[in-house]
Amino acid sequence: MDDLMSRPPRDEKESLFAHGGLRCTVFYGLLIGGVSLAAFLMAPFAALSESGREATWAALTESLGNPMILSRAQTYAFTVLGLSQLFHAVGMRNMRKSVFAMDHLSNKLMIAAFFARPLPYTNDKAAGVVIAMAPGLICVIFAVLLYGNLYAERAYRMVQVGLRELTPTTMTELAAIDKYNWSQYELDMAVNAAQSPIREYAATAAEYARHCRTLRIYTINHSLERYVYLPMERYDEFFEASREGIPQAASREAVWQYEFELYEAAVQGLSGSALERLDWFAGQIRRTYDMLVEYNQGRLERITLTGPNLRFLDRILTVEASGLSGQEAVELMNRTLFHSGSAADTDSDGVPDSLGVAGGALTPTGGGWSLSAGAAVTLSLSGYGVEEAVLTVGCSDPAALTVQVDGTPVEAAAEGGVLTAALPAAGELSITAQEEVVLSSVELTVPS
Repeated sequence: MDDLMSRPPRDEKESLFAHGGLRCTVFYGLLIGGVSLAAFLMAPFAALSESGREATWAALTESLGNPMILSRAQTYAFTVLGLSQLFHAVGMRNMRKSVFAMDHLSNKLMIAAFFARPLPYTNDKAAGVVIAMAPGLICVIFAVLLYGNLYAERAYRMVQVGLRELTPTTMTELAAIDKYNWSQYELDMAVNAAQSPIREYAATAAEYARHCRTLRIYTINHSLERYVYLPMERYDEFFEASREGIPQAASREAVWQYEFELYEAAVQGLSGSALERLDWFAGQIRRTYDMLVEYNQGRLERITLTGPNLRFLDRILTVEASGLSGQEAVELMNRTLFHSGSAADTDSDGVPDSLGVAGGALTPTGGGWSLSAGAAVTLSLSGYGVEEAVLTVGCSDPAALTVQVDGTPVEAAAEGGVLTAALPAAGELSITAQEEVVLSSVELTVPS
């Protein structure tokens, strides 16, 4: 800026963005923003490339749903944005000269600001130097950590493609080098070596699994559930890992849906002595269901489950509510498709989630529900996996109810305060009230 004083004064009415100022601001803003965005997308693109997936918008969104990938992308973007501002400050010292033609040593404060942050008001000169150099030292430390991250990732890829031998200590070494992303290597070992016949491998995998769970990150715990605990029938750890990981991503509806899908897969895979513990499984699943009910309290947008989730949950909650165990619990679950008294009610509105209402209102009353005249209770029959079902409805006036499946009337028998009907287990069930009635129960079972 040695020629600054030789320039004529600027017009006091002149805009701040005159002489190309606006064009320069827009250009550099777009440039820095674009480079930072590119740095942000490097992490998800790299993850998709390693997995061999096409980089579509949906795939990128799903990849960024992984907390580890998202945090890495944010780190890349923030680092590039911060460094870009520093280099931009140096380049903008003189709008008329190239950065290579400037005398950078003429402004030592700018150099100090680039590498550190001087504090001119400290009385202790030594302390001032140390404090001023602290940001520079921090940058050096982060540079070392970044080098460890890049080195470990390269070595990890070599292991994956078979160019580097995998030993019981390989992932330990990579985790020690990469302080930022150590959990990736430990989780890899925990998943892939959990069932190794080599005792040393299996012991290291078990230790890593426990270590990774201390992070309480949903994606890590879900991987351990699906690929370690469930295949090895370590059910106590399976449910513990599930409930530890859910809170970290509880606002995502898909998280709850994935967990109940995994629970259903676990129950369907039970056999032998494990099947005799169905009541214990029902109790564990009930605890997760109670977590969901509590989480939904006071939320404007409540978490909802899928149809298959609800069908499974309704049946398992019936087992849990019955207090039965062993073979009796198994028989009850096989026989019962839906029971309103124990069905899932995740939004706590007093009406089971599986039931719908059309043309009127279904209002909870003491021990039942009031169905207004002309209203219909609906229930989807598809997805239960049976050909026929028996409907049993307890109500104040069974004669006031008509039953239809996909709009086709179904013959029903009324006796006392109970209406029964044999149904095809497919389509949409409608129970319509000709006049206001009180329903005490709605049950769907497999014909004996």
